[in-house]
Amino acid sequence: MLNLDSLQIFSDLVETGSFSRAAEKNFVSQSAVSQRLRALETDYGQTLIDRGAGPGTSDANCGRGSALRRSEVLAADGAGA
Repeated sequence: MLNLDSLQIFSDLVETGSFSRAAEKNFVSQSAVSQRLRALETDYGQTLIDRGAGPGTSDANCGRGSALRRSEVLAADGAGA
């Protein structure tokens, strides 16, 4: 189920480019960020973050495509752009 907390976590993930920093900003664990992201991706039926980073790194590959998708996700929920 979609909620504003998940959208905020997703927005912070795109902004910071890091699962760990998004977790810190939202006072949750990295696994909680991953779970929320998977739930959003399931709700929207598309990959929102490219997880192409090599092993041992927690950075999200938050390129231009993901930033555009973030705007679409937030706009679709009426939370702004």
